[in-house]
Amino acid sequence: MPSDKFGIPQVSNEDYIRLKGYRLETNDIVFSRVGSVDINAHVGIEQNGWLFSGRVLRVRPKYDIDSLFLHYALSTEAVKRDIRNRAVGQTMPSINTPILSSTTIQLPKDLFEQKKVAHFLRLLDERIITQNKIIEDLKKLKSAISKHLFARKDLLETTICLSNIATLKNGYAFQSGKYNALGKWKILTITNVSGERYINDEDYNCIINLPNDIQDHQVLKEGDILISLTGNVGRVSLCKDGDYLLNQRVGLLQLAKNVNQEFLYQILSSQRFENSMIACGQGAAQMNIGKGDVESYVLPYSSNVNNILLVAKILHSYDEYIINEQRKLTLLTMQKQYFLAQMFI
Repeated sequence: MPSDKFGIPQVSNEDYIRLKGYRLETNDIVFSRVGSVDINAHVGIEQNGWLFSGRVLRVRPKYDIDSLFLHYALSTEAVKRDIRNRAVGQTMPSINTPILSSTTIQLPKDLFEQKKVAHFLRLLDERIITQNKIIEDLKKLKSAISKHLFARKDLLETTICLSNIATLKNGYAFQSGKYNALGKWKILTITNVSGERYINDEDYNCIINLPNDIQDHQVLKEGDILISLTGNVGRVSLCKDGDYLLNQRVGLLQLAKNVNQEFLYQILSSQRFENSMIACGQGAAQMNIGKGDVESYVLPYSSNVNNILLVAKILHSYDEYIINEQRKLTLLTMQKQYFLAQMFI
């Protein structure tokens, strides 16, 4: 079956006419029938000319129900949880027409009221889309500026091997039997090193007591530069302030004296470094890099401390700007979830 430039399968006009019962109309809502996470994902169809397959369920609102309102009502956490709980199967949960048809939602009877609520939530969605675009554009701008700065020979007139200014240290092999949700110490794994400026600390295992043989560098400090050595290799993030421990397959860069930590982070958080580590990656099931791959990386450098400080300061200011915009996005998302919860109780 031919596909368009986005890889979406296409059918002939004859087949489209023949498959009348499988057509999607404007404002139809579709559900993925199968999937461990997005089983209840749904989107509003905004144009005709689509067909739905056996892996999709179609919801077509009645004349007295605003389709956009129904879309939001079905996207509340309470409704999604209800559908998820009634899904069939464990390995690959699925939903069917009876499950979807018996789902209960709250809605005002007045169509005009539905439209007002839907319009308000759509405005919030549009603001969230705009905020995502602002963040995306800022990241692109910072990437372009960093490439320009790193290529300027009047600022960074030489190069240096990473092994001359830093040493890669490995994490500790923690035993899963020691994990305890009430523990003080939080173990950082490769999933916590997302490539954003700071680690993602939303998911981790804990232990109560430090192992007797743990090394000093494996008890992390704020600002430590961490590198993922397995899977999505070459991702770099900074450790936050807290009781964090370094797990195996996460590398820590131990810097030599007088090395500017912010400058080195900015160099290693560039796409150039990540691409270089991906090129070094070995392994069939998942990529792995080692001490030699990281420490042999050659980076632009300068003997003039002021030049190093200038580059670090410029790029750090963009990171701060991006973080502020991400905070706005978080607040907007929380605001939307709050209104959804209040409107559909």
